[in-house]
Amino acid sequence: MTDHKGRTLVFNPTAEEAIRQNNINYQPSKILAAFERDVAELMPYIDTTIDDRSEKYVIWSDSPTIDRKIKGMDGRWSADKRLFHSRLTSVHIEQELANMKLPEWMEVEYPPIIIDSEEKYDSSYQVCKSLWSSSGRGVLIDPSGEAEAMRRRFVTEHVKNDGYAVQEIFLKRAMELAFLFYVHKEGEISYLGTNYYSSATNGSFGIEIIGGEGIGSVLAGYSESIEKEAAEYLKKAIGRVVLKHHYHGYVGVDAMVYEGRDGKKRLRACVEANLRMTMGNINLGIRKKFPEGIKAQWSIVVKSKAEIPAATLEEALREGKGGFKLMEGEVFAAVGKIL
Repeated sequence: MTDHKGRTLVFNPTAEEAIRQNNINYQPSKILAAFERDVAELMPYIDTTIDDRSEKYVIWSDSPTIDRKIKGMDGRWSADKRLFHSRLTSVHIEQELANMKLPEWMEVEYPPIIIDSEEKYDSSYQVCKSLWSSSGRGVLIDPSGEAEAMRRRFVTEHVKNDGYAVQEIFLKRAMELAFLFYVHKEGEISYLGTNYYSSATNGSFGIEIIGGEGIGSVLAGYSESIEKEAAEYLKKAIGRVVLKHHYHGYVGVDAMVYEGRDGKKRLRACVEANLRMTMGNINLGIRKKFPEGIKAQWSIVVKSKAEIPAATLEEALREGKGGFKLMEGEVFAAVGKIL
């Protein structure tokens, strides 16, 4: 598959595991390889006009494997580069936000903490994260706080293996969204848009939303313009963290609306920062095909466990209703419905 410039599209959503292992020859498991092969059919939906990283390739995510096989480099990453492409960067971006004078609805109430020794484990934090994972893997969520022994083991194990773990306060989500950016060679950061989605309870990929209500609808008294206001603060925080590493490429920042200490809804603007493309980039492209005012949702399913609509997206849009399929592979399919 190629983009409008004839560049080869490279879909490697398992890159974080290659980074964790620092493995130039990383091979995903059979089921993950099937996921990569099938879901790659969605990459042409991404608007790659802004992508100026290569004249030959458009790559989902950098990794040691990509450096070796595509870029012709040695491939093995330094410790600093691996840590930069980890959840530590998410924490550093949120720390930069916490140091800014932010609007009340965006203030950082519950900053995450970085654990670099077993002694620093804090039992009052109900969410524990490893440095590298995707689609909910490497995350332990204990909303009730009753699985304290399990959380301690999780943190101890990852500190021992990776040097660090991250802990967070559990927040009840009212809405999930992602701010999407692109960092240019010269250091300029472009805001690409905001994506809305609903993840599964364990944080894994769930439902992508088209035409739904924005954050202005749940943050009482605010309009949709606050998306752009939040994005401007994020651009500043991202710049302070990533430009010193000479990073060039996509940044997807997962965020959430939650209930604050005072009972008011607030925006946690940086839950996770991904230095790569995300499903949000795909959904932005799909969204452009929908007329204004049409609402829909779609997700990736295992074919053997789901009913696959016969209609294509174009056919469903002509009818203005019903289910549709975006792609159908050997094992996985992307299916949706107009609401």
